[in-house]
Amino acid sequence: MVQGYSDRLLNAGRRSQAQHVLVALKSFFKANGVEVTVERVTTIPTMRQYEVIPTREQVYRMADYAASTRNKAIILCLFQSGLRAGTLGNLDYGHVREQLEAGRVPIRLHVVPNIDKKSSLVDYYTFFGVEAADALRAYIAERRERGEDLKDDSPLFVDRASGIQGARMTYSSIFLAVKRTIRRAGLPAEKIWPHCLRKTFRKVLNASDFDEDTKEALMGHRLPGSRGSYFDVHDVDEIAEKYLRCNWSRGPPAQAKLEQVTSEYNRRIEGLEREQEVILRLITEWKDKTASPRAVAFRKAVEGLELKP
Repeated sequence: MVQGYSDRLLNAGRRSQAQHVLVALKSFFKANGVEVTVERVTTIPTMRQYEVIPTREQVYRMADYAASTRNKAIILCLFQSGLRAGTLGNLDYGHVREQLEAGRVPIRLHVVPNIDKKSSLVDYYTFFGVEAADALRAYIAERRERGEDLKDDSPLFVDRASGIQGARMTYSSIFLAVKRTIRRAGLPAEKIWPHCLRKTFRKVLNASDFDEDTKEALMGHRLPGSRGSYFDVHDVDEIAEKYLRCNWSRGPPAQAKLEQVTSEYNRRIEGLEREQEVILRLITEWKDKTASPRAVAFRKAVEGLELKP
């Protein structure tokens, strides 16, 4: 009976489970005075299942077929940052809050050891591009609409089945979310997993025209020998400029550049509109007899100006 059950597991390709079952059953029978003899579980040669590294087009197909704004944000954030799934799960809202609310692109991520426990560097920078930032902004807005009170230490990604506030997503929950999205997109889920998106990130870097050291730093890899001593991993402006040379969009490079310029233009327009709203409100309060202290200070400042003809 034990041998038959073990054989069925082996025939189903579940060798590891067969091994664990045999050990457990033999221990159980031995403890009850019954000696059981079964054939040893041996490794059966099988054809290796090669992974598939998605193209940019396939990544965006996954994003389009995502079942939720959260899963879409996960796909695009993994792709455009190159972060490992566990590292993405370790991010807090506070890591991106100011940049996200200001509409900044790309969003700068300062990755330190308590966020990425597998990196060979003490710390490094990577980024969320336009599409990842937009998807993340939509996801955060959705959580707020559900009544969640987001604080700086709130998890950036939460498990939806954990109440209003939600519990931090683990590697396993992100893995399953990505796998479900791959299946929905009609791609081979048995050959693609979250780490493949990190390899797609590297392929996009490889297609760019900047130096290998910056590419390695964006991956969180330690540079060998003296190269690490002479590379400034903290010159985030230079690294960001090189990151933006890459084509992270679903379209050709020219379209990607246009999207980046358009996003920056929109961000600046929104900033000017916010400033205009503040000035108009202060002018209104200035005319009001119950003007606020801030408006009074503003009025005095204006009155003190010497206007030249």
